[in-house]
Amino acid sequence: MLWFLKLCFIFMKMSTKGMFSYYKWTYLAVYVSHLFQYASVYIVIWATMRMFDMLEGFTVYQIVFLYSLDLLSYSIAQFLFQRFWWMDDLVSDGTFDEYLTRPISPFLLFIGKNTQFGYLGHMTISAVVLGISIIQMDIVVNIGMLLVMVLGAVMIQAAITIVPACLAFVFIKTDQLSYMLLGSFREYIMYPITIYPSFIRLALTVVVPMAFINYFPAIYLMGKDSGGVFFGYIPVIVVFVGILAAGVCVLFWKLGLRSYKSSGS
Repeated sequence: MLWFLKLCFIFMKMSTKGMFSYYKWTYLAVYVSHLFQYASVYIVIWATMRMFDMLEGFTVYQIVFLYSLDLLSYSIAQFLFQRFWWMDDLVSDGTFDEYLTRPISPFLLFIGKNTQFGYLGHMTISAVVLGISIIQMDIVVNIGMLLVMVLGAVMIQAAITIVPACLAFVFIKTDQLSYMLLGSFREYIMYPITIYPSFIRLALTVVVPMAFINYFPAIYLMGKDSGGVFFGYIPVIVVFVGILAAGVCVLFWKLGLRSYKSSGS
């Protein structure tokens, strides 16, 4: 396993050198554009919250904290796995065959060759604003617990990216499902899930467990104990859901590879 990971790292290093030597200033432009893009999102949140003192008991900085947790885990997951969004194209034109002809796990090779450095801008602004919101809320955050829950959230974000990609091995075109889950559906967790009807809260907790990405970690870190019996176990539950999501990824990946038939092109 260590040999595979080392080889994956080598591919990642080679891919990185190739991209930066060829594109050079392109990545700087992308980095800056993403900073401005998500700065505008934070401005929208701030402008919206000016109309309310609180939203379901959340102040503006608590909402910002909530969104930053989501954006941070999303950017880390997409840094490694974003290329899975285009798995349907690789399957339909036969390009995926390349990953099956190398003496390494196709999954690790796929990650190593397709690292997306454009997401460094997302990571930067989310981490900075996360720190600012913590200072403004005047709370003491357990950094260890924060990192543990971000790790769990990354695994959930990765699963939401990879599972639709694995369906492409069978159904070919699944890009719209990816856009729905990581685009439209993800917007629901920009705000506390308690503002939604019970069936949406259930969907965000059980069906697609996005609430474990930021809502439950946020209320734990901010000390918003609603009296729930599981409040003290939120970090463990978030990591457990993340591991469970990772297990689902592995299952779908293996089933997908078994179903894959090259287009021959």
